[in-house]
Amino acid sequence: MRIVVVLLVLCGLAHADVGVVVSGEPTMQATLMTHVQGWLQTREYPLVAVPLGTAANSFIDCFVMDDMACAKRTFEAETKATSIVFARADLMTGRDYNVTVYWFLKGHEPAVQKAQCKGCDEGQFAAIVATLMTGLEKTVAQVNGKLRVTSGIVGMSVSIDNTPVGTGPLEKELAAGPHQVAFTHSGKVIESRPVRIEPGATLEVAPPALPLESAEPKQKKSRTVPAALVIGGAALAVVGGVFLYYGSLGGPDEPYVYDNATEIGVPFTVAGAVGVIGGVIWAGTF
Repeated sequence: MRIVVVLLVLCGLAHADVGVVVSGEPTMQATLMTHVQGWLQTREYPLVAVPLGTAANSFIDCFVMDDMACAKRTFEAETKATSIVFARADLMTGRDYNVTVYWFLKGHEPAVQKAQCKGCDEGQFAAIVATLMTGLEKTVAQVNGKLRVTSGIVGMSVSIDNTPVGTGPLEKELAAGPHQVAFTHSGKVIESRPVRIEPGATLEVAPPALPLESAEPKQKKSRTVPAALVIGGAALAVVGGVFLYYGSLGGPDEPYVYDNATEIGVPFTVAGAVGVIGGVIWAGTF
């Protein structure tokens, strides 16, 4: 018994990838493949080419022997896809068919849907396949998936749907569907991103890099004190200079025209010079 596999890889992003294998009535295999793949494409599932490689016929033989454990074992060991849809249409009489579709996920029992198509034409067959696939998807959606944070950064915590779950690396089982993952460091959310968990699949997420810390601007210190020293020193120097000037009037023959002016002027001048120099040096240290 042979199978039909279409070598097609799509780049859909909404779901995990799926491989498709069909068997049963040879004249219906191509039609069955077209309808199953068409349904998956409309739901944005990326299709995987040759999902079982050379083990495809061994997988089919498991169904011929009605050995589901064999089929599951072969799928787990050989699949190149996250999941596989296996469909078969068996001819009963005339245009009557039994249509059976399985959806395999690693680590779980396959989901199965069956229906009869009596007096089957193209439209009826397409509608039955769509109904079976829709039912299978609802069943598969109830299977949990996993989120794996691949590494950890010191001080960075992970939250899923606003609930802290620890620090990386970690692995968390989640219900299939959309979730929000946030990474927090030092009380600040570094990154928050939406993720989609696929049934039976593990989604790996790497933590974001910590942002480079910007250097804090150097606090500008007050220049009031050095300015006051310069101004006060200059004022004292002026006062001292005035006293020195008047102390020098009169010459050696009249030393007491301005009594003690020189003695007063000297300390004022020295103090003023010290204040100016000190203020300039202080201001230069900022």
